[in-house]
Amino acid sequence: MLEKKQLWLTALAGVVAAFFIAKGEKVTQFFAGWVTVLGAFSVSEWGVIGGLFLGLASFILTWVYKHKNHEVLKSKVASGVPLETLLEEDDR
Repeated sequence: MLEKKQLWLTALAGVVAAFFIAKGEKVTQFFAGWVTVLGAFSVSEWGVIGGLFLGLASFILTWVYKHKNHEVLKSKVASGVPLETLLEEDDR
């Protein structure tokens, strides 16, 4: 059983090595580019970038769900549900 695992691991290592030999320059350039981008900013700058991203994501999610809620409320008003009932449901 152990010999089969070693054979598979050796074959996998051979495939990975062949990939890096064939595409090594492009893979190296790709990772070098990302490391350069990551190294271009300090930790505090990454915190600001992350905060901006999370703020934008929060804004978009809130807008989408409020829009869906307003559409549901419009359809309920159009179907004749009393406004007091809708306001009580919306407050919960």
